[in-house]
Amino acid sequence: MKRAILALLLAASSVALADGTGTVSGEFLAISSSTRAAGMGEAFTAVADDMGALHYNPAGVASGRDLGFSYLHAFWLESVNYDYLAALAPLGPFGTAGLSFTRLYLESEKITVGPSGEPVIESGTFGTSDMAVGLTYALQPDSMTSVGATVKYITQDLSISSGNAMAFDLGLHYKTPVPQLEAGMAVTNIGSKLDSSSLPMVLKVGAGYVLPPFGGVAGLLGGKDRWDKVLATGDVDFQLQPQLSNFYRGRIGLEYTITILSGHSLALRGGYKFGEYGAPGLFGATWGGGYRWIVKRFMMQVDYAMVNYGDLGLTHRVSFTTNFLHLAEASLGSTEEQRKREAKREGQAFIQWPPSSDPQVVGYNVYVGESRDGNFSKVNTGPITGSSLSVKGLKVGRTYFFFVTTVVGLQPSVEGRPFYETASQATPIP
Repeated sequence: MKRAILALLLAASSVALADGTGTVSGEFLAISSSTRAAGMGEAFTAVADDMGALHYNPAGVASGRDLGFSYLHAFWLESVNYDYLAALAPLGPFGTAGLSFTRLYLESEKITVGPSGEPVIESGTFGTSDMAVGLTYALQPDSMTSVGATVKYITQDLSISSGNAMAFDLGLHYKTPVPQLEAGMAVTNIGSKLDSSSLPMVLKVGAGYVLPPFGGVAGLLGGKDRWDKVLATGDVDFQLQPQLSNFYRGRIGLEYTITILSGHSLALRGGYKFGEYGAPGLFGATWGGGYRWIVKRFMMQVDYAMVNYGDLGLTHRVSFTTNFLHLAEASLGSTEEQRKREAKREGQAFIQWPPSSDPQVVGYNVYVGESRDGNFSKVNTGPITGSSLSVKGLKVGRTYFFFVTTVVGLQPSVEGRPFYETASQATPIP
């Protein structure tokens, strides 16, 4: 069984397609390099806003404000190993840059075919290694739109042959006018051939929606101003090159995040993949989870995901991510004295939300925090009757997170659950 799996994996790097339209190399580029995304069925094109965006949609890193690093190791099928290293660096008003390194490798016994077609084990070992290095750049031309691109250098070494190729990924991310609904699109692996075979070029289209926060488990734990959040997302992938008879695949995913303590959150994830090309069992349910904690300007996150490959077995991913928060406060190219003066200036952030259609709502409360998982404090003293607010007393350049609740009645007033959430970077007060 082990040798059969290894033979299948080796063949996958340059496999003839079932409909005879061509061959494909570099299949390791399709392996998920995000533990979070893998747990959500790889439905990640529209919601990629962390290191995983380097793989799924390069436009997703445009909103990055923190210097970050990530390492992922996948316990792949049998003796196959997969490693992924990534780093993000904010460039202030010039966007965000990212760097990634991917490697899939294994060593096995040498197996040849005998005179009668039987497998023959020879002395020594057979090794294979696929690698890719990517450089990403992303930018936000406006508050609703992000664009990004990745250039990749790809190598393949099968002991008996080797090759290399160049490829590009292009991505687009859009915050729709519907609050909390986002859309994304990416085309991956546009490039030259690898070992005389085409790279797996894929068009990905997706959407993601964050449900209004609610008390849930956080409320049961007695946390004040702590909320549970649910993210629902879906993707459709279209195989552009080489063409397949079943050229589209679907993914759906959910992420349930619980704020259990100030600066500590737990995420539970699930997803489903269908329409996969290949051996039976390459589609089905995925599971995962993660834990994040924040201490001052330091964030650490640990994630795990399990994916079922049917008869081939289970694969497991573990990743470690760390971010150094709010580094974008120092604008690129500013002197130390300029940064100190700017940090002392009072900043403001303007937020706007859709009015409630409930006739019993008489106003709104706005809460602000410095992280999604930290403490939130109430901004206003009395109910806000409009649907927008300029929040002052903030630090220039820092990104703040806001959520809005409804207020029903005046004497006494009853506060509803949060129905709108957003983030905004503080700018100097004119």
